[in-house]
Amino acid sequence: DEGVTRAMMGNRSSRRLTDKEKEATAWHEVGHALASLLNEKEELRVPVTKITILPRSQALGAAYFDDGDRVSYKKDEIEALLDRAFGGLVGEFIRYGQWSSGPSNDLQQATGWAERMVRDYGMSEELGYAQTIPHNNGMSRFGASVDEKVHAEVNRLLKESRARVEKRLRAGHEIHEALVKELVVKETLTAEEIKDVIRAHQK
Repeated sequence: DEGVTRAMMGNRSSRRLTDKEKEATAWHEVGHALASLLNEKEELRVPVTKITILPRSQALGAAYFDDGDRVSYKKDEIEALLDRAFGGLVGEFIRYGQWSSGPSNDLQQATGWAERMVRDYGMSEELGYAQTIPHNNGMSRFGASVDEKVHAEVNRLLKESRARVEKRLRAGHEIHEALVKELVVKETLTAEEIKDVIRAHQK
């Protein structure tokens, strides 16, 4: 487990988090996990193998998902990936009323997926089926006006994802809070420990 984690996230950091940092990181990482585990569609829930608030490299914590080897995604599966990326930001927002700079990489990933939906995969009714991938000049073959529409459509997809996740996490707030308390104490939760907490607080 340590070898796999090191390969994915880098070496353990010698840095120790303050109590405030531990709590904030826990709300963030549990948010990622629950954005998937509480998805309304059971077939879109991806198992979480571990949540940790032990820093590695530049990351203060992480939620690990059992994605398997994927090469192709349906539209609702990509939307579930967007939701998962927004879990940390929304988790922070629900607890603190704002979010930190921590979700920067999450937003980068979510933006990338949403842009591919629009530009590459023909998954936008607004833009249709034509690919609008930028050329070397930074614009698509269809010009700046289409690029403006792409930006608007990507933002729409991201806003819809955030709204889905916020509704989901607010409904599961009791589970979220219970997992945060466990994580702050233990610093790492296994898949079974996560399932136990969810079962104990699920209505």
